[in-house]
Amino acid sequence: MTDPLISLGAQLTRITLPMIIIVGVVGNSFNIAVLLRPVFYSHACSRYLLAASINSVIYSSVVLIYELLVTGYQLDPSTISVMICKVMTYVFHVTAYISPYNIVFASMERYFSSSTSVYLRSFSSIRISRWIIGFIVGFFVLFGINTFVLITANPNDGLGCQIPDGKIYNQIYVVTQAMLYAIIAPFLMGLFGYLTMRNLKQVRVTPVVVSKHRRSERQLIRMLLLQVSIYIVLNLPVGVTYLSAVLPVSYKTTPLFFLVADITQILTYASNSSSFIIYMIGNRCYREELMVILRTLFRMKQPVNNRIGSQSTTTKRENFKTIAMIASIRLNNTVQQTYAQ
Repeated sequence: MTDPLISLGAQLTRITLPMIIIVGVVGNSFNIAVLLRPVFYSHACSRYLLAASINSVIYSSVVLIYELLVTGYQLDPSTISVMICKVMTYVFHVTAYISPYNIVFASMERYFSSSTSVYLRSFSSIRISRWIIGFIVGFFVLFGINTFVLITANPNDGLGCQIPDGKIYNQIYVVTQAMLYAIIAPFLMGLFGYLTMRNLKQVRVTPVVVSKHRRSERQLIRMLLLQVSIYIVLNLPVGVTYLSAVLPVSYKTTPLFFLVADITQILTYASNSSSFIIYMIGNRCYREELMVILRTLFRMKQPVNNRIGSQSTTTKRENFKTIAMIASIRLNNTVQQTYAQ
């Protein structure tokens, strides 16, 4: 019989993951559309956020749906084939790292761009951002290849895809995961977020023309700092549970620990889908550009008859204005001829 706490964890997953998936796919799709707009695409920081949003769409539509089946409904496709086990574990690990480290380098770019040093500001460029994004993707694609060799699926132990417990690399790999995802990434985000805020306090008041030109950059900084804060809050708990899983303690096998692990994992899933809400709250330019996109989509979805009707109404108004203008000109000519006589 399944323990009530374990059943509660599965129920929480079934309730929350569908909402997280929908927000993640739809919200990050809007992020991609907005960040491709000229007002954002011309900034190096936006390139990192764009790469993170593209990765989050993949993460939400592939990894989270798989996790919903496995954790929420106990339907594990990896039991059908070991290759499915290896591939899904690989995709999970690769996509889990790409978004946070793009945010890390976005934080570094904002620090460089807000610096008073000309040398440091030279590192804030679109060309450099392209190279770094390629490096991030390439590094974690190669880093995750070990899953094809070490990960196995044993349908009899109920644990699914994992590295066999007998291997010392199992503990090393879990610790490395926790360090890279839940400790190093939040630390770097927090560090460069703090340094960016310190730079902003040191900047003197600039002329109005320069301030208007840099409005989108300042809003990018505010938006990114908010995203960094949310990421740290939502991902530190899962780092603690990961590290606890490799310690020789008895409570890691209790139902309460599994429930806490499920809750912290849900918070981590939410952090990958929260960027749309964060950008909506923290960036006025984002809201304005999103409204432009939505208005364009709404016009495209209008029925043909409504568009023809609106066009015919506009044509009638223009014709009326033309007739009135011609009548006014003729009346003026008649008056002038009368006075001349």
